[in-house]
Amino acid sequence: MSYDLMVFDKEQAPSNKEAFLQWYDAQTKWVEPHDYATLALQKWY
Repeated sequence: MSYDLMVFDKEQAPSNKEAFLQWYDAQTKWVEPHDYATLALQKWY
């Protein structure tokens, strides 16, 4: 069994379910360069 975790800045992600799923799909395409790490996430990491 395996699972994936996704950490994201909630200020950057849509709060609507449909919009979030579209945003998530776009974020996980992993096209380079991929600017997904906000300063707050970089500090957290």
